[in-house]
Amino acid sequence: IYTVFFDDIPAKLFINNNRTNSHNVKIGITCPLPPIVNVVAFGIADNDNPDLFKNTGSASGLGMKVYVNGTLARPAGDRTFTVMHSSGSSYYLPIDAGYVATKPGKVTGGSFVSVINLRFEYL
Repeated sequence: IYTVFFDDIPAKLFINNNRTNSHNVKIGITCPLPPIVNVVAFGIADNDNPDLFKNTGSASGLGMKVYVNGTLARPAGDRTFTVMHSSGSSYYLPIDAGYVATKPGKVTGGSFVSVINLRFEYL
């Protein structure tokens, strides 16, 4: 389990905006052989926007948008990201994530919790 904490942001930030700046998260992959790794992100989709990961916290009107290696990762798990690196080296899978208002101007404060699962398939 890898937990990422985001800074608190005021709900009023979403009055005229529908998203916040994304945060870069680096997930390390190390393997003694030169692997090809397929990575699939999946989880529970937001009720209002299936491209966003659902918030199960007390805040409302928000979801989480996630990019893996620069490409949108959707909760449906219908996108595979392929990673290749040299033998014995470490690779950091770049993940960008940020809050997105599903109801701009109607965001309420509270906690934000979203689970993004990553499945690694070593080929």
